[in-house]
Amino acid sequence: MPAGTTEASLRAFLGLALRQAGGAAAAGEPLASLHLSGRHAFVGARSDAEALALLACAGICYRGTRLRVKRPSKYAGTDPPAAGRAWADVVADFAPDGSGKAMVCGVMEHIEEAGIHSGDSTCIVPPYSLSRPTIERIRDQARRLARRLSVCGLMNVQMAVKEDEIYIIEVNPRASRTAPFISKATGVPWARHAARVMMGGTLLDMKVEEVPSPGFCSVKRSVFPFAKFQGVDVILGPEMRSTGEVMGADRSLPVALAKAQMASSYDLPTEGSVFLSVRDSDKTAVVDVARSLVSMGFTVFTTGGTHTLLVDHSVQTTLMPKISEGARPNILDKIANGEIDLLVNTPTRKGAETDEGRIRAAAVRHGVTLITTIAGARAAVQGISALRSGI
Repeated sequence: MPAGTTEASLRAFLGLALRQAGGAAAAGEPLASLHLSGRHAFVGARSDAEALALLACAGICYRGTRLRVKRPSKYAGTDPPAAGRAWADVVADFAPDGSGKAMVCGVMEHIEEAGIHSGDSTCIVPPYSLSRPTIERIRDQARRLARRLSVCGLMNVQMAVKEDEIYIIEVNPRASRTAPFISKATGVPWARHAARVMMGGTLLDMKVEEVPSPGFCSVKRSVFPFAKFQGVDVILGPEMRSTGEVMGADRSLPVALAKAQMASSYDLPTEGSVFLSVRDSDKTAVVDVARSLVSMGFTVFTTGGTHTLLVDHSVQTTLMPKISEGARPNILDKIANGEIDLLVNTPTRKGAETDEGRIRAAAVRHGVTLITTIAGARAAVQGISALRSGI
C-alpha cells in the first residue's frame, strides 16, 4: 500500500468529496466496508443510492491508490435502476493552495438510459428533457467536484438523474471523447484552454466564459463496426463497442437527430415497413412509437405479444409469426427480401444463437437500420417526422 494511504484518510476523502458535491446519499458516514489491497481500495455500499453516489470516485487515484466500488448484492450482475443520464465536461485551473476556478464546458444528456456505455450512447447538447433547475444543480455539483479534486485541466462527470434526484456515477479527472464534441457544439476550444491551464495559464487571464446555451442542437452518435463481424449479436450494454463518432447539428432537435443518424451510414426511412419486437418492460412505452409510425403511413409488423398489446390500445399492426413457430415467411425472410426498412428490437436474451440475435445480425448483414433501445426508437420517430415534414 502506498505510503500515507490509510482507511481513515480514504473514508475522510470519500465522505468529504461526496458531501461537498451535494449528490444524493452523500450525507452521513459513507461506506459499508473498505478494504485496502496493494494499490487498490475496494469500497462497499450500503444501499442502491449510495452505490451510485460512491461510483463518483471509482477509478480516481488517491495518493497512488486506485478506488473500486462494490455494489450491494442485489445489484450483482445487473445494471443500476433505469435512469436518464447527464454528462458534464469541466475545465478548471485550481492550484495546490486551492485558488482558481472551474467552468462547465457543457452539459450533455444521453438518449439511452443508464446501463449503456457512455461511449456507445447518443448524447445531445443542450439537454432536451432535464429541467433548468436540474441542469443548474448538475453544473454546481460538477464545479464543486473539480474544486475538491484540485483539477487543473479537463474533467468529466457522468450522472444519473431519476425523479429529479442526481446520482454521481463517475468522475474522470482527464479529457474525454466528448471534449472535441462539446467544443464544436459551443464554439469554444476547450481542449486548447485546458492545455494552456496545464502549462500555467489561468482561465481569468484567458477571459474564458461558460456558454449557457449555444442556440442550436448538437447530437453525437456512435459508429459501430458490426457490419465487419457478421453474425455477431449487436445489442448495446456496459461494454463499449463503438469505434467512432459522428455529429449532427441543427436548430431543430429532430433534424439534428436525423443528420447524426444519416452520418452514421444508417438512414432513417420516410416510408416503408417497420418491424417492432420489444421486451415486456418496454411494451407500454412502445405504444406511442407504434402509433406514430402507423399514423405516418408505415406498415408495422409485430409478433404475438406486442401485436396483442397494440390492438388493445387501438393501434393496428400486421401480425408476424415468430421464428420458433416455424411458419414462413418470418422476419428473417422479410429482411433477406429487402422488405424491412427499420427494425426496433429491445432484447430479452443475448447471443447470436438466439432468435433475437439472429434477427439483429440479419438486420446488420442486409443494411437495415437497427434500434435496440426504446429511447432510441422515440428519437428515431422524431427524426422521421422531421424528414417527412421537409424541415
